Amino acid sequence: MVVNPDPKPGRWLLPLAILAMFAFTFMFVRTLPRAEIAPQPVTTVPSATTVEEDSSTETTSAAEGEEPDGEAAPEETPTSTTLLPAVVSYLASIEALGEQLTALAREAREVNAAWDERSIEYAETEERLVAVMEDVISWQENVVRLNAPSVLAASHQDMLTASTRAAAAAATVVEGLRSADTGETRRGAAADFNTATTDFVAAVTRAQNTIGG
Repeated sequence: MVVNPDPKPGRWLLPLAILAMFAFTFMFVRTLPRAEIAPQPVTTVPSATTVEEDSSTETTSAAEGEEPDGEAAPEETPTSTTLLPAVVSYLASIEALGEQLTALAREAREVNAAWDERSIEYAETEERLVAVMEDVISWQENVVRLNAPSVLAASHQDMLTASTRAAAAAATVVEGLRSADTGETRRGAAADFNTATTDFVAAVTRAQNTIGG
């Protein structure tokens, strides 16, 4: 009796069949044509640099004075306030002279009022009025020495006239105090002094307004 070395010979058929199927499938796939891949459209995305440049352009336009709607902002015309040094010096001089004369006129009024009320002695009254007279005469010499710009010639002439009247009135106040009258000369001269002071200050203001303040 011959012994069968493999009691189940049919069990090898299934693996062989599967192996044959894999081999057939592999050969079949290799014979197929390769599929072509269609090119995909490329989408360009704006970079961050482009956005920053646009923003910078808008900022620059706004800084240059353009309105949001694209219209240029109206330009402001600068106002020139430059004056010649000689004019500046002259205006400063007449302003100071006006303040000095105003202070002297105030002193004269106070002294005259005190003497009329007899609240001060004659000696003090004379001393203070003589001091006012001397100061006004020196002050008037300073007015005469001024060189006025041609555009202010009319106002300067009014100042000269007022300064001459102020000096004469201050001298007459002293003469009236020393006179034998009852005070008419002194009081009249004091009133003329006040009027001359007002006229001088008004001429200074006109000169300032002529130049522009």
